[in-house]
Amino acid sequence: MNLPPLDLPQVHIPYTFPDLIHPMVVHLAVALPVVVFLLEIINLLIRKRTIGVLSFVFSLLAFLMIFAAYMSGNVDMVSYGSDEMILSHKNIASYILVIYAVVILLKLISSIVSSGIVKFVYISLLALGISFIYNETVNGMDLVYKQGVHVQRVVKLQDELKNCNQSLNDKQIQIDRLTEENNKLKESNSMQDINKTVQEVNETVQEFNNTSVSLTK
Repeated sequence: MNLPPLDLPQVHIPYTFPDLIHPMVVHLAVALPVVVFLLEIINLLIRKRTIGVLSFVFSLLAFLMIFAAYMSGNVDMVSYGSDEMILSHKNIASYILVIYAVVILLKLISSIVSSGIVKFVYISLLALGISFIYNETVNGMDLVYKQGVHVQRVVKLQDELKNCNQSLNDKQIQIDRLTEENNKLKESNSMQDINKTVQEVNETVQEFNNTSVSLTK
């Protein structure tokens, strides 16, 4: 799902989410919106105030869990920097958070003002939010099962691979340096061979000249 970037303002809360709590929180963030949607569908058929109140309570819980999933996800993504899939995952989560903030607002309005339009928009947003959550769930599964995000064994192997690549680069630098020194040595030996050959030629010429002089006498 390619959506325009949605940068939400940073929210400072008096609580620091621990690392890797995101997988535990996100299950409720996925399940509760579905419960709210089913309660609203039932309420359309039965029209019981108790169901409406229960739906509002679950809507608040759903929003809180979505907010907690969003914040804990931000903590977990720090070590992955600007990875494209991670950023896309965060961007969709931003949209989901905004959608359910509006859902809470519309739920309050619909409880005060009996309006079919407000109710329709409210339920439509619930359905839209669930579709976003489904897409986000698939994206999250890909991050874990295909990319190995925060899987301890995969992270360890990635670190080992990084160290191996660094060692390989160091070895390549050494090989390049030794190759350069070897080429210089070959050039030096080649020049020595040339000088030796020239010297031998000169000696041969000198001997020939000496022989010629002797024959002339």
